[in-house]
Amino acid sequence: MVLCGTAGTTPGFSLPDSQGVMQGFDADGCRLVAAALWRRQQGQIRPTTTQNRFTALQSGEVDLLIRGTTWTLTREGNSRADVRLGELL
Repeated sequence: MVLCGTAGTTPGFSLPDSQGVMQGFDADGCRLVAAALWRRQQGQIRPTTTQNRFTALQSGEVDLLIRGTTWTLTREGNSRADVRLGELL
């Protein structure tokens, strides 16, 4: 299972529907990555905030961030994460 970090509060990007299933562009991106890499496994959304998203990624709470995260040299150096992949999704 792919654990994806996203806000979970933004209509059109990631917001639970009436049955609690996350819907939107970010949620679909998570499912797309899970299907492409592991075919049958599903992506699960974990809500993250601007303040905790990199901590969640570094600690393994999430495998992938699907959020509006821009690349900066400082961010890449501090987080050891390649945020450019997200621009492709």
